Amino acid sequence: GVHYLLSIQEEEATSKNISFVRQVITDVLVEKERSCGTKPALMPAFCLPKGIGPFLPMFQHALMHGTPSERVDAAEGMGDLVRLTNEKALAPFVKMTGPLIRIIADRFPAEVKAAILNTLGLLIGRAGRYLKPFLPQLQTTFVKSLHDPAVSVRTRSARALGDLMNESRRIEPVIQDLLNNIRSDINVSLKTSMVQAIGSILHHKDVGGKVPGNLMSEIIRACKENLDSDKDAMRRECGYVFGEISNLISESELGAVITEDLANDDSSVNATWYGKDGAFLSLYH
Repeated sequence: GVHYLLSIQEEEATSKNISFVRQVITDVLVEKERSCGTKPALMPAFCLPKGIGPFLPMFQHALMHGTPSERVDAAEGMGDLVRLTNEKALAPFVKMTGPLIRIIADRFPAEVKAAILNTLGLLIGRAGRYLKPFLPQLQTTFVKSLHDPAVSVRTRSARALGDLMNESRRIEPVIQDLLNNIRSDINVSLKTSMVQAIGSILHHKDVGGKVPGNLMSEIIRACKENLDSDKDAMRRECGYVFGEISNLISESELGAVITEDLANDDSSVNATWYGKDGAFLSLYH
């Protein structure tokens, strides 16, 4: 079948047909939706043993050796395979994580890195418990990508780092590192991405619930200090973090933050228009 057709061709040749293969997969899903009335979440053939095996070599070859646009297509194609395969069938193929990490560490355009980060995020969401051997590399990759000049790369890194913490026991050092960056002299855009990453981590209640009180206090302090930023994105992300914190701390602790800072016109937070807007965003979330 498919395995035979792909195995008799050189990887370089098949990798040139990635766009076509992705379109065929889409067409199959559309046809299945038309016949069943609902959009399928999984591709039944991919969920068989070795189901995605015939397709991975072409995607990996293009990812490692293609032009930037081919690398994007390959990374997105690998994301398609992950998204359409169940956990059990995907587990034997999580080794695809290695090539993805190697490419993102190299000097490639932002669109290549963003596509890879999206696929890594899908992998974590679908088969995270099978990625234990890759956790240190993934963590390093995501934290490093938070310093990337491209906001698309930083945004996807922040989201993926939050998802990764579901599988990691090293929550406190990661948050502390993010807080240290927020307090440093890096530019505000990068600081905003650090705040976004903290929000992504706290969004997972099982993870956020493990953050000790002293570290949560540091997060609150860092966000309060940036609520009066003249950058909309920073105020928005700080507000989002406060929203996540409200689900993790006690009613008395939350009440103190609201009455002493966010809803107090005499607080340092509300000293400027920017601060008032930041406080409103925090209360809104």
